[in-house]
Amino acid sequence: MFACNLTFNLKFDVHAAGPDAGVDMYFGGTSIDVKISKWCDANLLFKYKNWFRSDYAILVLATYEPNVVEIVGGITKELFDEKAGQKEFKRGRGLSWFVPQEMLDPPDQIWLKFTTTIHA
Repeated sequence: MFACNLTFNLKFDVHAAGPDAGVDMYFGGTSIDVKISKWCDANLLFKYKNWFRSDYAILVLATYEPNVVEIVGGITKELFDEKAGQKEFKRGRGLSWFVPQEMLDPPDQIWLKFTTTIHA
């Protein structure tokens, strides 16, 4: 979360929404959920579509280097709802909704959306 906070100059308050209420930070009035994975080929996923409670979600990958993460990309809730597929990622845990990394806006496009489209 802090990587997104610093990269996109977002205000982050760990107490603002409570523990994993689906919103980690805001850009103006736009709510953002940051999803973190340790897998380099991770998808942005939610167990249920209604667990995507924010306006925008960003996928971040942990790396093996200390204090280094990779911001992969992000997507609006509307596009996620439209484009997401279903797959069982963990055997016996049921289906989850997901979009692959290729469908996410890259970091430079996230910034452009936050500063023009979303926040205009």
